[in-house]
Amino acid sequence: MSSQLYRIVFSGEVARGHAVADVKHALAKLFRVDTGTVARLFGGRPVVLKQGVDAEEAIHFISALSEAGAVSRMEPVPPGAPKNSRVTFLERRLLQRRARSERRKRPRHDAYVPDRRARKTRRTVDPV
Repeated sequence: MSSQLYRIVFSGEVARGHAVADVKHALAKLFRVDTGTVARLFGGRPVVLKQGVDAEEAIHFISALSEAGAVSRMEPVPPGAPKNSRVTFLERRLLQRRARSERRKRPRHDAYVPDRRARKTRRTVDPV
């Protein structure tokens, strides 16, 4: 028996009567992250917050977001999508941070400038 799976999509919309700063603070408290991380959700692009959940859990998650003042929607997961791909925004961000730290460990070859001086010492000798 296959049940329909859903994903929760947030595009940065705020419900009427709520201030953006208050919603950011409430979402930071809900997700247990800092407000800088939540501010990235308000970039204007749709962000999948949760994926691969059943209808009951999706409705519960959307109601928690609406209590915080955020407007989100529930979309069915396409049948061709992998079943176990439950990569959330925060997990994707963690993977990006790991990749960035690995990039920092590699040497930058363009940072090494060869010595352009003709002589290896600073002292110059007048030709006799």
